[in-house]
Amino acid sequence: MDIFESFILGSIQGLTEFIPVSSSGHLYFLSYLLGIKTPPTAFILSVQIGTLFALLIYFRKKIQKYSTSLVKFIRKRKMKFVEKQDVNVVFNVIIATIPAILLGLVVNRPLETFYDTVVGDSHNIYLVTSIPMILVGIIFLLEKKIFKKNKLRIEEVTRKKALIIGISQTISFIRGISRSGITLITGQGVGLSRVAITEFTFLMSIPISILTSALGVLNIIRQTNQNLNVIIVVIGIISSFLTGYLAIDFLMKYVKKKDLSIFGWYRVIVGVILFVLFLSTAPN
Repeated sequence: MDIFESFILGSIQGLTEFIPVSSSGHLYFLSYLLGIKTPPTAFILSVQIGTLFALLIYFRKKIQKYSTSLVKFIRKRKMKFVEKQDVNVVFNVIIATIPAILLGLVVNRPLETFYDTVVGDSHNIYLVTSIPMILVGIIFLLEKKIFKKNKLRIEEVTRKKALIIGISQTISFIRGISRSGITLITGQGVGLSRVAITEFTFLMSIPISILTSALGVLNIIRQTNQNLNVIIVVIGIISSFLTGYLAIDFLMKYVKKKDLSIFGWYRVIVGVILFVLFLSTAPN
């Protein structure tokens, strides 16, 4: 992988990490389609450092607000109602994050082996990403019919709802699903408004991104047996940060006015194209 390829793949990661179209799925099939060697899981983890910084900077004011309220709670200081709500949001984010972290520790290595060695650079890449792309896309297209009473604010998320959202997040380990996509669906399913679950999804992404970024740093330090080039990875991190920030800003503004159907059509069309490519490139 050269600098240009790293920049392209980092940009793809940043744009698709937060927009519900699956970052890992796009990195997976676009690299193959563009003739770039499929990036190892170590690279995918590493460039998430960029998207983590995009999250931290975009939500810096809310993070500071939640942190201040949490400190007051820990010190048992007198709290305002709004500050109690802040602490409730923090606890719910933690609860929603735990299932993904626990399952991630269990399935990360087997999935890494499957995608890096079993599927590898073969045309099967098209098949394993097309199916989840299409399935989630269809749900997006039916969003307005399925979710009619989703009006809860982020402060109204209960522990039970947070746990359900967190468990659903674990499905996103399958490339092509999209973590933001599956949580947007589940969140609306338990009654949250589109805007509320979008913000909650981004907040949930912070601890997950910290974990994956830590794994990425370890991969850079160790250099692993995949021979990661530090400069190449840094270029990918920078590009993922820039495009990630733009993607967060876009989606937060978009969901205030429109539904998810545009992403549904995109996913279905891309999924169908990938499936056709799978059939057309299958060995005789």
